[in-house]
Amino acid sequence: MSTSLDQLRSTLQSEFPLDFSTPRLLEISSQLIEAFNDGLQNSTAAMLPSHIYTLPTGTEQGKYLSVDLGGSTLRVALVQLTGAGVTGEEGPRPMSILEMKTWGGSQIDHLKTLTGDAFFDWIALRVQEVADIAYKRFGLTGLRLGLSWSFPIESTSIDSGKVQGMGKGFIVADSLLGTDLKTHFTNAFNRLGLKISLDAIVNDSLAAFLSHAYTAPATRSALILGTGTNASVSLPLSKLPPHKSADNDLTRPPDAQEVLVNTELSMFGKGILPVTKWDDALDAAMPRPGFQPLEYLIGGRYVGEIARRVITDLEKESGLFGSRPSSWDEPYSLHTEILASIEACPDDKLPTSYKGIHPSLDDTPLPFEDAVALKLISHHISSRAARYCAIALYALMKFREHEDLSSSSQSSDVIPIAFVGSVMEKYPDLLERTQAVLDRLTGWSPENTGTQRILLQFSPESAIFGAAVAVAAAHSKPSTPAVTASNSVRTSNSLPDNSSNTTDTPPPQPSPSFFTKKFRSLSSMKKSTSKKLNKKISIPNPPNRVVAPKEANDDFSKESHAVPSILTSINGFFSQYLFHKALKR
Repeated sequence: MSTSLDQLRSTLQSEFPLDFSTPRLLEISSQLIEAFNDGLQNSTAAMLPSHIYTLPTGTEQGKYLSVDLGGSTLRVALVQLTGAGVTGEEGPRPMSILEMKTWGGSQIDHLKTLTGDAFFDWIALRVQEVADIAYKRFGLTGLRLGLSWSFPIESTSIDSGKVQGMGKGFIVADSLLGTDLKTHFTNAFNRLGLKISLDAIVNDSLAAFLSHAYTAPATRSALILGTGTNASVSLPLSKLPPHKSADNDLTRPPDAQEVLVNTELSMFGKGILPVTKWDDALDAAMPRPGFQPLEYLIGGRYVGEIARRVITDLEKESGLFGSRPSSWDEPYSLHTEILASIEACPDDKLPTSYKGIHPSLDDTPLPFEDAVALKLISHHISSRAARYCAIALYALMKFREHEDLSSSSQSSDVIPIAFVGSVMEKYPDLLERTQAVLDRLTGWSPENTGTQRILLQFSPESAIFGAAVAVAAAHSKPSTPAVTASNSVRTSNSLPDNSSNTTDTPPPQPSPSFFTKKFRSLSSMKKSTSKKLNKKISIPNPPNRVVAPKEANDDFSKESHAVPSILTSINGFFSQYLFHKALKR
C-alpha cells in the first residue's frame, strides 16, 4: 500500500481509534450516568416520564387498531394479541397483524397539504377502511386504538397529549401547537359515526419497548437508531424528582412501582464522548449547536456527513480522492447507506462496486486506493458509533439499576434491550460490534456466563405492535368476551377488549423496510432471507440471543393488504350499510 494510505490509517487511528481500553469505556459510562441523573433531576427536555405505569405481562389478549403516522407513511392495522394462545410451525405466536394498509408517496404529500379538521378526517377515513374489515371478518364494532405518533408531544395521560410541532412538511403543524391530540382524533371519529376510542399514544421508543416486553417481560429499555436516535427505559418511581413525579397523576395505578421514561438519549454526551475537529465543525453548523450531541455521532443522518467532512479535508494533504464526485462538496451529499454498501464490499470488488453504488458524473473508475481509503474511513466512523451506542446503553442500565450488573441478586441471566431503526438493523456488522462492546462492559463471555448479559434484540413492526400493546396493557381484563355483531355496541368510554378465539396459523413475519433503494444493494452481499408480506403477520416469542437483522422488503403494496376486490364489489354496498348502522346504534 502507498504512503498516502499509511498516513490515512495513522490519522484515523488517532482521531477515530478502533478500540478503547475497558477502564476507559467504564470511565465514560460513569460520566454518562451522572449526566442521566442530572437530566432526570433538572432537564425539562430529557428524561421525560410517560404515563405508562403498567408493563405488559404477555398474557393480554384482544384485537386492537394501531395507527402509525410518520413523515412519509401512514399505516393502519388490525392487531391480535393472543399471549401464548396461538401456536404455529415455529412455536407460539403471541402477536399478529390480521390486516394492514399503508399509504405513502403522493397520498402522504396530499395529507401534508391539509389543515384543520380535514387533516384528521383524512386519517379517520383510512382508519375506517380497516375498521370496516374488522367488522366484516370478525364482527367487531367497538374498537380501542393505539397511536404511534412520530412527532414531539407533551404527554398529559396515556391517551392524550399536547402537540408540540410536526415539521416534515405538514402544513397543519402550526395550527395544532398546544392542542390536545386525542380531542382531534375523537372528533374526527365522531364525525364519521365510528365507535373507536383512542386509548394510547406512544412515540417510537416507547412502542419498541412495549412491543418487545410483550414477548420478553425482562425488557428494560428500547433503542431507536436510524436517521436519529432515542431510547426508552423503565425507571422506579422512587427515582423521579418531585416536579416529574406521578403523585398527582390520576391515571396512575395505586400499586404502580415503575414508569416508562422517554430519555431523549440524543441530547446526552456533550463534553463526555470524545470528538474530533470534524465533529466540532458539524455541530457548529447546526441550527442549535450542542442540542443533540450523541445523535450527531451515531445517527444515520450524520455518520455519512462526518465521513464527507473527513474526505474533503484530507484529500489535499493525502493526495487521495481525486476522482470523488464533486457533489461531495455539498453538505449531506454522502449518505450513510453508501458507507454501509462500501463496508459490505470485498476490497477486490470495491472499484467496480462503487460505480454502481455512487456513479460519478463521468466514466472514470474509482482508483483502488481511493476505494480502500473510503472503506477505511467508513469503518472507523461506524465503529465509533457502535462503541458510543454501547456505552450509552450500558450507562442507562447502570443508571436504572443502582447496582453492579454482575450482582448475583439479579433475577435474570439476560437484560433484553429492544432495538429498531435502519442503522442498527442494516449497517454491516454494526449490531455485532455494539454487542461486543456491551459484553466487554458487563464482563460477559461464552466462558464467563456468571454475569448478566445486556442483549440487543430486534423488535420487528414495533410501532404497530407497541401501540396495540400499550392499549392492551392499560385496559385488558381477563376473560373479556369479544364484541360481535350480536353484542350491543359500547360507548367509547366502555369499549371491549375484543379477545379472540381464532386459531389460524399465521405465516412468517415480514422484514421491516427503512433504507433507500441504494442501500438495498447490500442485501445481495449479506446472507439473509426475505419473505413477502402477507395479509397476516405474526411475531413469535424471541429466543434469548442476538436477533440478526432481516433483509428489507421495501415493496410494500396496498394490494397486498387490501380486501380482495371481488369481495368488495359483491358485498360493498350491503356490508357498508350494516357496518355503519351498527356503529351508529
